[in-house]
Amino acid sequence: MSAQKAVIVGGGFGGLAAALALRRAGLEPVVIERKSAVPATSHGSGGGLTMWSNAVAALASLGLDEQLIAGGSVLQRFDNRTATGKTLARWRIDQMSERAGWPSVNIEWDVLHQILADAVGPGTVREGTCVGLRERGDTVSALLADGGEEPADVLVGADGIRSSIRTALLGDAEPRYAGYDVLRAVVAFEHTVVPPGVFVQTWGRGARFGHYRVGAGRTYWFAVVNAAEDGPEPDQGHRRFLEERMAGWSEPVGDLIRATPDTSISRIRIYDRDPITTWGCGRATLLGDAAHAMTFNVGQGACQAIEDAVALGNALRRSTDTSAALRSYELARSRRTSTLVRRARRIGSIAMWTSPAACAVRNTALSVVLPGPARRQHEQSISPS
Repeated sequence: MSAQKAVIVGGGFGGLAAALALRRAGLEPVVIERKSAVPATSHGSGGGLTMWSNAVAALASLGLDEQLIAGGSVLQRFDNRTATGKTLARWRIDQMSERAGWPSVNIEWDVLHQILADAVGPGTVREGTCVGLRERGDTVSALLADGGEEPADVLVGADGIRSSIRTALLGDAEPRYAGYDVLRAVVAFEHTVVPPGVFVQTWGRGARFGHYRVGAGRTYWFAVVNAAEDGPEPDQGHRRFLEERMAGWSEPVGDLIRATPDTSISRIRIYDRDPITTWGCGRATLLGDAAHAMTFNVGQGACQAIEDAVALGNALRRSTDTSAALRSYELARSRRTSTLVRRARRIGSIAMWTSPAACAVRNTALSVVLPGPARRQHEQSISPS
């Protein structure tokens, strides 16, 4: 491999994983991050996520599986319920994990980010704002807002859904608003109604609620609500809004909301992009949300970014032709991620239904689809690639 240096724009999960993967491929990584002093998650702190078996396998290839498992909570079961508490489907994640060869792990965003940052080590992440790129011969440079630039042999845009590198490479439009927001929090909550190892998702009319443990005494919950993109924040505060919006839902929905200070609840608008097959050109490419932003509905956004990172490192390690290696990486990864983008969008659309009659039909259908084809699709998606 002739390349000696890689510049990675974006210090989130995918960017830090890319730094580790490219270092293992023989490149010296430099990560440019706008907010290097704080966790560079896509929406800041206060969230949780599931590292499904495919992502745990990818992290294991970077030597981080033990830290991940120690820092989170191993997932054993995934339940889907109606707002009245009726079970629609129950998936044995422990059995899926056994077949996949790796567990699935629930963890806080900040904890996972710290694991990756510690592995990358000091001196690799530099604070700066990238505004574009320039390629000259065998060198590609990240152009910085302060007028400087960072030259390298490879440039990776891992800077999120509104990526400056994507804009420079593709010049495409704004992302698509999905039509719903997520309110979320991590709260100190330990109770028998929220047992460790269980992920519960509750389906209502134009709303959903999910929760799971992310560590000892810590529970992550999220509420999905239909909303207008330019809609205002609720006057009564997030907690009161959710108490009213989800009044009468089966517990522990109300318990978790009431246990959370309003100041601990964050609200994010959900966006995605249409799948594409062209992610870059020359010595530049994209990774994670910059390449394939998807809604959270299949739980694979961060997982796929980490898979991207490992696949990118493998492609560059196998080839002496940098541009050819990047195009090979893009082709393989776009096939997998495009399927997940579309699937996540479909699930989100169905979850937005508000008509009582339509939701009754939906729930009946889910009680058939979730235990059968949806479960098989999910197991396929979490199998290590």
